[in-house]
This record gives sequence, C-alpha cells and structure tokens, in this order.
Amino acid sequence: MLDPRPRLALDTYVLAQGIKTGVYRVCDELFPLLVRSDRFDSRLYFRAHDSAKAPRLRKRLNAPAHSAPVQHPSADADILLSPFGVAPSEWLLDDHVLHAHIVYDLIAIKHPEYFSKEGAAEVRRIMDSLNEHTVVFAISEFTKKDLLAYRPDLNPRQVTVIPLAAGPRFRPCEDPAARAGVRAKYGIPQGVPYVLSLATLEIRKNLDKVVHALVSHLEQNPESDLHLVLSGMSGWKLEQLHSAFAVAKRWRHRIVLTGFVEDADLSALYSDALCFVYLSRYEGFGLPPLEAMACGTPVICADNSSLPEVVGQAGLLFDANDVQGVAHAMQQLAASPALRQELADTGLDRAGLFNWERCADIVTETLVAAHTRHVQRPAG
Repeated sequence: MLDPRPRLALDTYVLAQGIKTGVYRVCDELFPLLVRSDRFDSRLYFRAHDSAKAPRLRKRLNAPAHSAPVQHPSADADILLSPFGVAPSEWLLDDHVLHAHIVYDLIAIKHPEYFSKEGAAEVRRIMDSLNEHTVVFAISEFTKKDLLAYRPDLNPRQVTVIPLAAGPRFRPCEDPAARAGVRAKYGIPQGVPYVLSLATLEIRKNLDKVVHALVSHLEQNPESDLHLVLSGMSGWKLEQLHSAFAVAKRWRHRIVLTGFVEDADLSALYSDALCFVYLSRYEGFGLPPLEAMACGTPVICADNSSLPEVVGQAGLLFDANDVQGVAHAMQQLAASPALRQELADTGLDRAGLFNWERCADIVTETLVAAHTRHVQRPAG
C-alpha cells in the first residue's frame, strides 16, 4: 500500500557544514522533530559535496538519506525544506516539488556593511529566489515585516512566523562543581562575579559598547570586582572591539575571551553569570538572550529589531549605544540580589513561552496544508 504522507526532503547543507551558528541550532533542534513526525515520510537530502557526511547524519537523525537527484527530483520528494541557501537548480525547475524556505533576517540587505560582498550577494540571491508558490517561514514577526518590505510582491499569507526556542539543555545549573569546572576550563577566575556576552565577535554584535559599559561601571565603582566574559568565535571587522580593549587600559585584565564554548558547557556558563548583556545592533530573532533567560540569568538587552519580541518585559532594554544606561544596570544588578531574582523569575517564565515542539508543529501544519493546495494547483 502506498504511503499517503507527503515525502519531506530536509536539506542537510547546514548540518553537514558543522559550523555551530544560530542557523545550525535551528536545524539541530527542528529536523529531529520533523523526522519523528508521523505526518511526513521524511528523508535527508545531501548535496554532492556533502555525501561523505551522510552516514553520520543519517544515524543521528534516524532517517533515510538521499543524494540530490540530477533529474526529476519529484520522483524522490514532494516537499523540499531548505534551512539556508538557494535550492539547486534541478529542484527549482521541478514544478512538482513544493519549495519551503526559512528566512532568518535581512541584515545583509538592510546593512550590507556588516557582511562581505560575497555574503551579501548570497543572501540577496536567496531572497530573490522566493516566488509566489514558495512556503516561507520567518523566525520572527520582525523578520516577516522586513521580508515583505523588501519583497512586497509576496503574499503576507505565504509567510508564516515560527518563533524559535532555547533547547532543553538550557536550564539553571545548580551544581557548584560544574560551574567551577567551566570557569577553570575557559580561564574565568574563580569566585568573582562576571557579566557574560555570547556572540560571534563581529562588528554587528556591538561588543565594544559592552566593553565600554564595563569600564564605565568599574571607573564609577573602583571597589567592584566585576569581570566581563566575551564568548564566541572570532568574526570580522574587529577594529572597534580592539580599540575598546585599548581604552580599557588598567581594566583590560578584567575581560576574558573564552573563544567558542562547547554546548555542554553553556548552561553552567550562563547560570554562573551575574547577568547576560546583548547589545547587538540587529537580529532576526536573538537566541542567546532567550537561552540566558532559560538558565535563570538576568538579561540586559538592546531594544532594536526582533529583540523586544523575544525578551518582552523580562529583561532590561536599552538603546544599543546607551553605554551609561547599561553600566548603571550592571551596578543595579550587582547591588541588588532582589532585582536579580526578580529578573531571573520573569526570564524563566518568558523562556517557557517558547519551545521547539510548538515551532515544529507550526512548520508541520503549514507544510501539510500547503502541500494539499500544491497538488490541487493546475499544472503550469
């Protein structure tokens, strides 16, 4: 008997690259839920240059793997879900395949100065590849608004918002030994309070303002033993950050650069922080503040783009350039255990509103309904 479920091909391009960015985390959390759904006959789709990684991902996701068919992709799949990148031309040219795409942000289009020319051109190609039949998922209402402003020809009803979530590993870590172990592993002094900022070290993340805020706090409160921990892979255009380090002068030793932090260490790192500071200039969603709240860590956050949509009233929101406001908030949190507890509690409640199961349910219902319409659409 033929399986009546639509055959869902999951493009594994991002997982195969193995670079653990926010997009990787989306695929890592969402794909297993879609594979386990009884609404689809799921399979993993590998591009030719990623075929060597197929056995590992096939075992991990427990789904059959397929190489990209050169001709007639519809012989192998009814729906292709692309988490990033333009689908191969043989898929785009097969009208029988329903194309679904996840849009994270339009930073490269609105602020190309934050990207290389090649990176900005790739994002523009992705946005321009969408057509009136594409199923589009936006990770926030803000991203949907940005997309429709750039592509007003798209029907707002074809763009579905799928709020992301902090995964189950993000929860308060109450184990003192685990916290101490993470401090030792990443060179964070024991017994001192620290402000945490976790992001790729690049100009858009505005980390120089975080450094300036710490320095301002220390200059105004010389008795403070507060440190700043900057965690994340090194990006590009770091001149402003390096200048901030130079200005820090006698406080430079209070700033710890951990580099990339392994997933298993994140909850302890978040949980042990006095607070989490995120002053990014532009986000499509903003997973790190949500992860921090899920770990019970007070959040100081920029009030731009999608970030208020994520943090809501559960954090302290500031203009991304308000160094003095952020410095004052650091002092308030350092001086008030009651305020820290209040923000920890409201943050945990806020983080609980987001979960990957809900995200997967929205994707599933949207794809099933779109596939039904797709097969009923007249050919051509």
